[in-house]
Amino acid sequence: MEDIEKKESKRFFPGDSTNVVPLMRDVFTIPTSSRKRPKLIGSFCRECEEHFFPKTGSKATCYYPSCPRSTTEVMFGEKGKLLSANVTRVSMDSTQERVSAVIMLDEGIRINSHLIDWEGFRYLLIPDTPVELVLEKLNEDENGNSVVNYAYKLVTGNKKPRYDIPEVPVKRGRGRPRKHPIVELPEGAEAPVKRGRGRPRKHPIVELPEGAEAPVKRGRGRPRKHPVSELPEGAETPVKRGRGRPRKK
Repeated sequence: MEDIEKKESKRFFPGDSTNVVPLMRDVFTIPTSSRKRPKLIGSFCRECEEHFFPKTGSKATCYYPSCPRSTTEVMFGEKGKLLSANVTRVSMDSTQERVSAVIMLDEGIRINSHLIDWEGFRYLLIPDTPVELVLEKLNEDENGNSVVNYAYKLVTGNKKPRYDIPEVPVKRGRGRPRKHPIVELPEGAEAPVKRGRGRPRKHPIVELPEGAEAPVKRGRGRPRKHPVSELPEGAETPVKRGRGRPRKK
């Protein structure tokens, strides 16, 4: 397959700029030297023995209402493992893609983040792939400061990237997809009888043999309590009584 041109890395290395501001305060650290690594800022409750990210508020109380203890600020390491990854397009008209990920840190806490510099390693977007915390450069503010955010990067090791040509997605037709897709029948096989619309009959229609009389179809409604008897010729038709109670004389 043909190779696609490698995209420019969005990773920010400490020491590239002296004027750096975080996108969110008290969420992650920004090292001043390239020898140090960024850390996530969280909280730890000694009573519950639970880690929390991001850290608790200014009161530093535990997230659980039943726990009266306060929490202490802790730093999470930069190592973790990928639990799941979801590749989505930035917009319908764009070919640019973004990877949202659920990551399990070595401290045993699960966080939601996104990946950068994953192009060429799509085949590694599987559970248990190791990841590491990095800084991502977003833009520059009005004062010329570099705005950075935390992100994660796949630990590829000696694995080589594969810049495969992305497949063109099949355009979906209009309407709701079939519940039972059409299956191509082998040659000589008879097509199944298509079921008609509506509820099937409670008593299926039985084909009568030749010369047999068809049964009389019963009319709608409840049958009469006193069947109508045929009058002999010349007899007067009885007067039909009206509805309700007769008038009192």
